[in-house]
Amino acid sequence: MVSFQLRKNHRLLILLLMVGLLAPVTPALAGLELVSHRTELDYWLGVDGEEGRIALSRLSIRPEIKLRFDQGWRLEAAGRFEAARDRTGLGTVETYSSASRPLIDNDDVRLEIDRLVLSRRIGDHRLSFGKQTIAWGVLDGIQITDRFDPVRRRDFVLTEVRPERLARWGLRWQREGEGLNVDLAVAFDPTVNQLANAGDRFQPLASRLLGGLAIDPGSADIPIMQSERDRYWHDATLGLRLSRRIGRADASLLFLSGPDPEPLLQLVDLDGSQSVINLEHPRRMLIGGTLEFPAGSHVWRLELAHSPDQAINTESEIQLSSDERGRTLAGIGMDWNAPGGWFINAQLAVDHLSSGSPVAVRPRTDVISTLRIQRSIAQDTIKLRSELLTSLSDADGVLRASMDWQYSDPLRLSIGADWLFGTRDGLFGQYQDASRAWLRMRFTF
Repeated sequence: MVSFQLRKNHRLLILLLMVGLLAPVTPALAGLELVSHRTELDYWLGVDGEEGRIALSRLSIRPEIKLRFDQGWRLEAAGRFEAARDRTGLGTVETYSSASRPLIDNDDVRLEIDRLVLSRRIGDHRLSFGKQTIAWGVLDGIQITDRFDPVRRRDFVLTEVRPERLARWGLRWQREGEGLNVDLAVAFDPTVNQLANAGDRFQPLASRLLGGLAIDPGSADIPIMQSERDRYWHDATLGLRLSRRIGRADASLLFLSGPDPEPLLQLVDLDGSQSVINLEHPRRMLIGGTLEFPAGSHVWRLELAHSPDQAINTESEIQLSSDERGRTLAGIGMDWNAPGGWFINAQLAVDHLSSGSPVAVRPRTDVISTLRIQRSIAQDTIKLRSELLTSLSDADGVLRASMDWQYSDPLRLSIGADWLFGTRDGLFGQYQDASRAWLRMRFTF
């Protein structure tokens, strides 16, 4: 882990946090045109659903600025300063490359670069360089084809934006115009994901996520080691998306190759005296397509993807054995602007592995459904929202309810609850003790 003491980096912290405050004078100092700037202060407090103890306490400060240069160049920069209680956690950084490690990182405080992108548009073409995210799916929060970016999963699925993408260093070329649109990207940064640390509230617990182990490896005698994340060329992610408008519909095909963000667990002997669990991220290829089309008050979305070489852990007499299988993902979603100001979003996704021997430690087929219902009242100052995410194959899930109040232009207050249910080895049920009620305050200036 790369770690710096806070007192040695106070100038970096002050610089990043002051970018948003000093943005109005930046054009005069640098001869640039300011496009926009903002800083969001976000505090999230939650209590345990059973015992009433503090289960969530995290402060985030996220400044961002956009500048325009001569000749069509633009610069977008955003940072993230966070402080959190121990069990809330800030997430792993061992899964990051050295290029993406936080500038400041200790047990309770972290400072990192969220995005740093230099881009230029030339006619129908756009070039982007730097630390950026790339969203290619059309479903809301379900990753079928939207698998270019790694994802922050330290809070499981209990985030407002889902998936919560992690930016990586790379290059992107987009061609947008009449006819065929092309989006070609390469991320040299081999960062793969962000999970909760051992001991945090949402550390993985289900054996299906632990290579078939029925125990928590964080408390076992066998230590865990993350595979090397600094092979910038060997572990680069390459992606190509071709899209076109066909009548009223938007269709796309995409091709993706890169390290799998879902780890493969391997047992490795060190010098013949000690065994460790190694979290490996082998390359996988994905071919997919999307279709999105309106129909009256509805918008329909379809996605399909296939990986012919998905690495998986399998059941065997040998611990943490592995194999490769074909993996097919499919999803359908519908948005409906219903009467009375209601908005309804429903989705169904299937994640299926091809047959083979030995048997995979995870089920061959996962079926996930999502249902979101929301409505704005009081001249759009109050938003009521409920969401149900369920695993139909495991009969577990999470029910979420919240109310947002836009008290003023800069201040937004929220109150809500997350109830998780199911079995210990289910995708959602593994966190059945993590139900909570929460309050959130966001101040933007």
